[in-house]
Amino acid sequence: MKKVWLLALALTSCAPTLNPTNRTVIHGVPVTYEVVSPGTLPPGMIGEATPTPFGCRVRIDQAHVNMQNVAHELGHCLDGGRSRTFGRTGCVLRAYACDPREGYADTYALVAAFCLGQDLGVLGWPGGAPGRPPAPESVTPELLQGGPWTRGARCPG
Repeated sequence: MKKVWLLALALTSCAPTLNPTNRTVIHGVPVTYEVVSPGTLPPGMIGEATPTPFGCRVRIDQAHVNMQNVAHELGHCLDGGRSRTFGRTGCVLRAYACDPREGYADTYALVAAFCLGQDLGVLGWPGGAPGRPPAPESVTPELLQGGPWTRGARCPG
């Protein structure tokens, strides 16, 4: 019996820690983060945010876990209709961001990365330093006027 237990322990210690799930509340929105293996998401997608009856579920391909991608999906969770004011402003970033929802999410990700650095803990990601993510209402189309939001911009708030 002891050998079986040791074998089971050895096998589980080799198993990849692929699907860490973390539940957190960000600006009043319950968010569940999940890391998924490549090929789990629909073709061409590296992340997705899905509303649930209990908040929002963010799933990120394990090969693409970084501030920009996680913050983009979190932006979708925090949108709350704010993207309606974006129109086609996000087009200055990339064609995909011409969709107001994607423009808002991309802008949220830019603000998060520029103002907070690369520590995902600020977004409630497990294992990082806790902090305060950008307020959803601080992400406005004006941040993108005149071209991509980069050097010279000020952090909202």
